[in-house]
Order: sequence, then C-alpha cells, then structure tokens
Amino acid sequence: MPEVDYSILGPLAVRLEPDAVAVELRETHRMLLGRFLLAPGTVLSASTLADDVWGEDRELKRRSNSVQVAIGQLRQRLNDSGPAWRVINTVGAGYRLVVNDAMRLDAERFRALAGRGKALSESQPRVARAMLQEALACWRGPVLGDHGRLHWAIGHATELEILRNRAETDFNDVRLLLHEYDGLESTLRRQIHEHPADERRRAQLIRALDGAGRTAEAGLAYRDAVRDLGALGAELRRLGERIGRGQRADDTRISTVVHAPFDGALLCARLGPTRDPAGPRLGTTALLVDRWGGAAHVVGDDELVAWFEDPGAAIHAADALVADERLRPAIAVHAGPLVRLGDLIAGAGPSRARLLAEAAHPGQVLVSEEARARCKTGRPLRNLGAQRFADLLPGEPLYEFGGAQSEPFPAPETLDVGLHNLPVQQTTFVGRRRALTDISRLLSLGQLVTVLGAGGCGKTRLALQVAANRLPFFHDGAWFVELGQLETGADVETLAIAAGGQLGVRPLPDELASSALVRHLSDRALLLVLDNCEHALAGCVELVSQIRRSCPRVCVLATSRQPLRLAGERVVELPAMDLTHASPDALPEAVQLLLERSGPLAGDARATVHAATRICRAVEGSPLGIELAAGLVATRGLVNVADDLDTQVLGDRVPDFSDPARPPRQRTIEATIRWSHELLDARARRVLHRLAVFRGSFALAEAQAVAGGDDEVGHVFDALIERSMLTAERAVAGEPRMRLGQPIRAFALARATDDEVERVRRRHAEAFRDLVTRIAPRLFGPDEQIALERLEADHDNFRAALAWMIEDGDVDGALTLVGGLWWLWFSHGHFEEGAGWTQQVLAMDERPSQRRVRALRAGSHLSWWRGDYAQTRAYNHALEACARELGDEWGLAWAALGVGAAQMFPDPEGSLPRFEESRSRFQRLGRDWEAAYAQQLVAASHWFRGDERAAGRAYLQAADEFERLEHGSVLASVRRGAGLMAARCGQLGRGEALCEAALRFTDAIGDRAGSAQALNFLAAISRGAGEFTSALERYAEALKHAREVGELWATCSALDGIAGAAQRREENELAARLLACSGRLAERSGYRPSVADRQLREQDLARVREALDSRDFDRALAEGELMSVGEAVASALAFAERAV
Repeated sequence: MPEVDYSILGPLAVRLEPDAVAVELRETHRMLLGRFLLAPGTVLSASTLADDVWGEDRELKRRSNSVQVAIGQLRQRLNDSGPAWRVINTVGAGYRLVVNDAMRLDAERFRALAGRGKALSESQPRVARAMLQEALACWRGPVLGDHGRLHWAIGHATELEILRNRAETDFNDVRLLLHEYDGLESTLRRQIHEHPADERRRAQLIRALDGAGRTAEAGLAYRDAVRDLGALGAELRRLGERIGRGQRADDTRISTVVHAPFDGALLCARLGPTRDPAGPRLGTTALLVDRWGGAAHVVGDDELVAWFEDPGAAIHAADALVADERLRPAIAVHAGPLVRLGDLIAGAGPSRARLLAEAAHPGQVLVSEEARARCKTGRPLRNLGAQRFADLLPGEPLYEFGGAQSEPFPAPETLDVGLHNLPVQQTTFVGRRRALTDISRLLSLGQLVTVLGAGGCGKTRLALQVAANRLPFFHDGAWFVELGQLETGADVETLAIAAGGQLGVRPLPDELASSALVRHLSDRALLLVLDNCEHALAGCVELVSQIRRSCPRVCVLATSRQPLRLAGERVVELPAMDLTHASPDALPEAVQLLLERSGPLAGDARATVHAATRICRAVEGSPLGIELAAGLVATRGLVNVADDLDTQVLGDRVPDFSDPARPPRQRTIEATIRWSHELLDARARRVLHRLAVFRGSFALAEAQAVAGGDDEVGHVFDALIERSMLTAERAVAGEPRMRLGQPIRAFALARATDDEVERVRRRHAEAFRDLVTRIAPRLFGPDEQIALERLEADHDNFRAALAWMIEDGDVDGALTLVGGLWWLWFSHGHFEEGAGWTQQVLAMDERPSQRRVRALRAGSHLSWWRGDYAQTRAYNHALEACARELGDEWGLAWAALGVGAAQMFPDPEGSLPRFEESRSRFQRLGRDWEAAYAQQLVAASHWFRGDERAAGRAYLQAADEFERLEHGSVLASVRRGAGLMAARCGQLGRGEALCEAALRFTDAIGDRAGSAQALNFLAAISRGAGEFTSALERYAEALKHAREVGELWATCSALDGIAGAAQRREENELAARLLACSGRLAERSGYRPSVADRQLREQDLARVREALDSRDFDRALAEGELMSVGEAVASALAFAERAV
C-alpha cells in the first residue's frame, strides 16, 4: 500500500494518496490518531489511550474493548488490513503507529526543513529560503485544531509553536540577507505587534527599512525599540551604531568563487503544479538533495540545480526524488563546467542540466553521456540514442532511468523532431532573456522581424537561439541563411541562390533563382533567418519583398546593422548586455558570460565580480568584446585583463584582443567595427571621425558645429544611428543627444590624421566655449536649473575642451570656460574639480584681461566655499590688481566682495564696509543680481558681528531682489538666513517656515551644500525652542550632506551642535572630542562661527569642563584634536542614532 500522509499542523488530516481528498474521520478517531501522531513509533497502552481519548467517561464500561473497537475502525479508514497490520501495530496490550517515512508527517517535515534551513542560512541562503518558506507553509492552523488544548497535546503544541516562532525569525533573516525588502516591513510589524519584546524582530525591521533606503524610518524604528524596550541587547546597540555611522545595516556576503575542473555531477529538478499549498515542494526537494551531499541552487519557485562532488550521489538523489510520488519532478543528471559564487551558480553545465530537465517528463530522469560516464552506480539506464537540444550544442547520447518493471516515457522533445539547418554551436547561449521573449512574441506566420544592433552585439547567436526555441511552432521548420560570406552589395539573385542552397531548392530550366525560391516557399509555413543583411541591403530588401508578396506563411527573421525599411517590419534593437542585477538569484548577464567563458577561476567572489564588471564595462557590454577578453583570462588573470583594458580605453585605443578561430570580421573588435565602417560612404566616414573627439553624450547643435556646420549633416547622423555606429540618447533640456561607443570612438579617432584631429579638437573646444557663453547668463535667473542640467550633461566635453585648451595654449578659451562654469561647479558640489581647473588655467598666462577677471572671481568663490581662505585671499589680491589695471569696475566690485568674504569670519565688523562697497559698485553698474548677492553677504556680516535684527532686515531685502530676479537657489539661501534671524529674534514659527521652504527647494534641485545649511539652521531653531531631539536629528542630517560635498562651514556647525546634544546627555568625553575636532578644523581654515554660535559653543565647553575632572577633560580634548574629520563625523552620527 502507498505511504499515508498525515497533517497535524492544523486540524488533523489524513491522505492515502498524493493530492487525494482527506479521509473522513469521526471525532474519536481524530483524537485517537492525533494522540499517536504526537509520538509516532511509541507504544501506547490501551488504558493510556482510553484515558486520553475518553477521559472520565463513566458510561464506558469496558475501556479496553472500546479502544480495540476504535482501533479496528481507524484501521479500516486507513486501509490497514490484517493480519500484518502495517499502519497501526498491536504490541502486547498496546498499539504503535508506524510512520516509515518521517517526512510523511507534516510536523516532522516542518522540523527537518526549519532545522536544516537555519543551518544553511549563511552558506546557502537561497536554499534556506526555500526550506524555511515551505516549513512555515506546513502550518494550516493551531496544532490538531481544537484538540491541541487537551492535556496530552498542549506540551507538544507549545513546543511546535516555539519552533514556528524561531522559523519565522530565521526566514526573516534569510530574506534580509538576500535583500528581499519588499513586503517584509508589514510582516515584521505584524510580528512585532504579536511579540513586542522580541529584540530580534525589532532589529530585523530596522535592517529592512535601512536596506530599502529608508534610513530615516530605520532610525525611527530604532528609537521605538529604545522607548519600548528600555535597555537594549548587543545586537540592537551595534545596529544603531552602524546606522549612525552611515554604514549599511545589512549586507550580503558571497565569499568565494570557484570555476575549476569539476569531477562531480549536476542534478536539475523541475516540479510540476500542485493542488496542496501545504504539501512538499522545493524545500523538500532541496532537503532530499542535501541528504545525499548535494549543494543546491534554487531557481524560481519550482526548480533547483544541485552539484555533487560524488557523481554517484547525484543518481541516488534522483532515485529518492522520483520515488516520492508527491513530488514527481522532471530530473536531469549531467556533468559539465560550473561557476560557483557562494550559492549562486552559472556555467555551461547548469545550463545544459536545466535544458535536459525541461525536456524530461514528470517522474522521468534523463542522464547525459558525460554523467553516465562518471556515475558508476550500476543503476539500469535505457539508451535513448543521440539527441540534440535547443541549446544548439552538438548531439550526444541520452539515457533515462530504466529497469525491468519500468515503462519507457514518451520521447523527449529535442531539436531533431523538427526540420531545420541550424548550425551547431560550441558554447552555450547566455543571458538575453528579455530579447528572447520580445522577439519570440513577434514571430508569427507572415511577419518580418529585424534584429538591429552594432557589430559584435550578438545578433546572429540570438537569432539562432530564437529559431531553435520557436522551431516547434513552424510546421516546415527553421532555416538559416548566412549572407556575410557573400560579396558586399550582392544582388537579389545571388542571395536567392544562397538561400535556395540551404533549403534544397532547384530552379526549373530558365527559372530565376529568386522565382524558384518563392515557388518553393509559397505553400510552406517556416521561419527563414537571414543573417548579416547590411552586407547586401538592397538585395535583401528585394528578396524579402518578393517572399512577403507571395509566401504568406513564411516568417522572416533578419539580423542587420540597419533596418530593411519595408512596410510592416518590426525592428528589435539589441543593446549591450546588461551589467545590472536583474534578479538577486542571478549574476548580471554580461558578467555571467565572461565568467562562463573564462575557464578556471578561484578566489574572493567580490573581487572576481568587480574585476569581471570592469572588463565588461570597458568593452561596453559587447558580447564579442567579452568573449575575446575571456580568452586571455586563463593566462593573464581577470585583474590584469581589466587593467589592460582600462589603459587602452583611457588611451583612446580599441581593445586589441583577438581570436584567430573566428570569422575574419569577428576576430577582433576592430575588425567588427571595420566591417561596418567600410559600408559607410565617404562623408559618413568623415563625420564619424570628427565625432570621435566628443566625450560621453553630446547634443545635436555641438555635433553639427564640430562635424560639418551645415544642416545636411543631420541626415548623416540619422544614417549613423540607423547603422548602429552612433547611439541616440535621452534628451536633456529638450535637446536630443547622441553618443559614440568607446570602441567605435577609438577606432574612428585612429582613422583621422593628426592634422584633422587637431582641427576637429579646436572646433570641439570652440563649440563648447560658445555653449558656455550662451548658457551661462541663464544660470542667474528663472532658467537656472535647466541651464545647470544642460551644462552637467556636457561636463565630460567641457573637461575635454579645457584639457585641449591648456595643452594648446588657448588662454582666452580656457579662461572663458572657467569663468562660465564656476556656478555649475559651485551648485553641484564640484568644488575640488573646479578649483583644480581654475588653478591650472590661471597659471597659463598672467596678463590682465576681462576673461582673467572672471576666472579669478571663480577661483575666489570656490576657494571660499571649500574653506581655503588663504587661497581666497590670494585670488582676491590678484583680482583687485587685474581689475584695477583694466579699469574694470565689475571686477573691482567682485574683488571688494571677495576681500569681505575672506575677512568676515575673523573680522565681521571690518567686512561689512567691503560688502557695502561691492553692493554700491554693482548698483551703479546696473548689475542687479550681483548687487543682491552682495546684499546677502551684508546680511551675513551683520549676523556674524551679532546684530541679528539688522541681519534679518538685510536678508529680507536680498530675498525681495532674488524673488524679483526669479533666481531660486540663492533665494533659498537668503530665505534660510532670514529664517534663522527671525527665530533668533523671537519669531520661531516664521523662522522655521522660511528654513523649511528653503530646504524643500535645495532638496528638490540636489543642492546638498544648501540643504546642509538649511538643516543646521533648523537644528539651531529647534535647540533654541528646547526641542533637543529634533535638533539632534537635523544636525545629523546636515552633517551627512556637508561631508558628501566637503562643505566646511556646515560641517563645523553640525559637529558643534551634536557635541552640545552629547553634553546634555552626559556623554561629556564625546562632546569634548567633537568640540576639539571642529575647533581645530575651523582654526586651521580660518573659519569663525557667529557670535551666537560661539557663545553656545563656549557654554557647552564650560559645562563639559565642569563635568569632567581636569585630566579626563584634557585627554578628551587631545584625542579630539587628533581625530580625522571622518572619525569625528562617524562618532557624531553614531551618537545621534543612539540618542534619537
């Protein structure tokens, strides 16, 4: 008789066969069986059963007879026939329930899955997830339903509930380890509501929120834990410190990578649909595999691939899996190359095993020739003959499990069941899942689909794979015609001869080859693959037109570097291979391809993936480039190949890897590009060579200026895009953009003469000089953000233009760029880079000019914001001298402003006349924006000298001007200043509203320096109002923003504010260290806080000195002065997270 399935994790249920309806049992029988199932295999006496089932029932006269009768009835319900009772044995005066396979009892299956899932959670988290998920799915309700509260059941039920609770938290941990944050928050909040004192779940919620990028909410969850639990355990404390330091609270670690000769075997199991959600599924499958020594990799919800060091163990595991009629998986056993990264796997071996399992029937085990040769188990195997599958690899003998009693399964679906001429491939197909799906969806009778892409992007291999996958859907097969070997520009008859040769077409006497081909195809339903159509585009267009007119059931799949442009053509553009993780269970497809093709590897997984990603990025995800690079990895190593590629890319060279075994046009990346290059006309080639001077993406206007200057050149751009030599990019500020791939750019640059390169680089530099001249005035009005976006999009080209101008000695051009880009560098936080370019350009030539005046103004401003006040003073001196020699009133006004800015912190009283002078000069010149900018610094000067009412009035005057000018970013700056002054003068609500409005604006435009200042001001307002927790949160956020951009003023203010909070919470040594560090930083740079801020700082320092003895105070100050800024920031943020 078959094994019986028992379920006690819920109301008791018994099934005599898989997926059968549960056996109907009376109340007495359910109690009796439930009692047995709590201790299967244990002998229970009749009196024990009577007491537990009938209790003190005084009407029960002969208790032993009643038990015997009930046992007999239960045996009948279970089809347990005598005299050799197999389910319920009679043992003396008692009885024993026999469960031969513990996994047939859901409680035991739950224990096994939960225990093993916990054990594997670190080393194989994806397998652990499947086991724990299935373990929890075993539960349908309370143990034994209502009977679980009876005295003989409650102890067992309580133990199982404890295990269930642990399994839930283990499952949460595994999901966090795999970064599965979606949906976890609601689960954890429900569990915390049910178990409010559970620190582990509290920590899991914090990790989930932080992992999802919701750091502020993670901090709130930590605060809730502190409030609700009081004293925290070590895990929660460590978690709070990590978040406080800005470190990720959760991190996935895959420790090693192995791609080496593999002497074991692989097993792939695919499960079919089930009607029992609580029944055994993938977790049980993984558990059985694990018991035979296999290490599994879970694929989705119904498939796993496992590797076995002992090939024979794979056969035994397959036997165990198909023996369980509840599972009945389709199984394949194979031996082939394997790449392992932690519990992620890839490689030709797993791919082949999955394909074989897909061809198998439920309950069938297919064994490849490689596996048969390794697995010396004596297991009978039935030879199915040589088979070829949809992976297009060479055919090989295939076997299935067999034996005297087994019936053969239907033949597996292979490539040999259909008509085709698809060529054998020597390597497996990797990735391109989306493209496979998209193209397959378009293929139907009568359709024309063109796969479009640059050379080396994998069009041919993809088309072959699509044809193999879709072969069963075309009655007359799939036929591949290679056109790349024909002469360039071959006519329609030449193409028809090539196609007819593949299809076995014989023309009649005096019949054209094209007519014979059309006649042959006219009544057939087939897929015709035409490869490399760009090689003979006109002939292909004519041939496909004839086929589509006369052969309604022929589907044409073309590959080309440009479309055929026929009515009804469906074009699928094939991009570079993906470098991002499409799924947590798989590597990026480009990296997977590289690792599979690279041969034996070993070492740290992170370093391996990082080096592989560098290689893939250097060849821009080109499958050809990846495969060529992979050929060198075995002898040179991943890191060395990556370094070589980086050097070649930086040197504008085409990667020089080669493979002599490939067709000539694919032996190198350069050969592939040359193939497309030779198909261009002379003008298109010249334009392509000129575009090679661009870096990154570029707009149409600059491309026209550099490439030709006339409107007709736009048609050439269209042709280059159509031929996949140029890529259309996302529009910026309403202007279309384009981009040259790095290998094509390097190839084109190498084809231009030195003189031509110099001419074009000059045009390029002039085009971007003109662009900044045109765009820069828009930076100081309502179009500021659009102008900044436009300049940022061309930042790489501005860098290239500056580098060339410095190299060529074009002083005027370089000064123009620096004078126009300073607001971009300031607004987007490029302080260091902007200061570096400014210094280089100003050193080129010191002769006075108005362009030099503007560049000196840029240097002064950037240096001041970086906190380099010595450099600021030097620039101011040079600016004043240069402007005075030229009689440049605008420059003199900026010089006065710069001198005042450098003077403001140490001597705010002395800086005020400078700012007022600057404002007056700008007003006389009619320069409203600059006058308002000077007015803002007048306000700041009042603030730092301690006259906050005057500062508030001055800020509001500046705000009125910037509002009229509609310059949003500086308006936000003066509003936050006005807000702080209003709050300091007693108008807390108004001040906070102004600062919050400014913060919303700076957050929206990505002005991190402005956001840091706004948050510091809001923190100061909160502190003044006695809202110390809010103040600390805002200081911490300000500090994070300030350190991201290197903004000195905001960093010092935030450190001082957090030190004050630490002092209030009696963490006095930390407060002393932070105050000492910020003081040293300010002193070194020349920054001096405002009067009010200095008073707060001195009060905090005095309180710290009073709280500590002199030795501890001096030691803490010394430690703080030795701290780096990074260490101080980390300590401050860790405290903030603990305290909030």
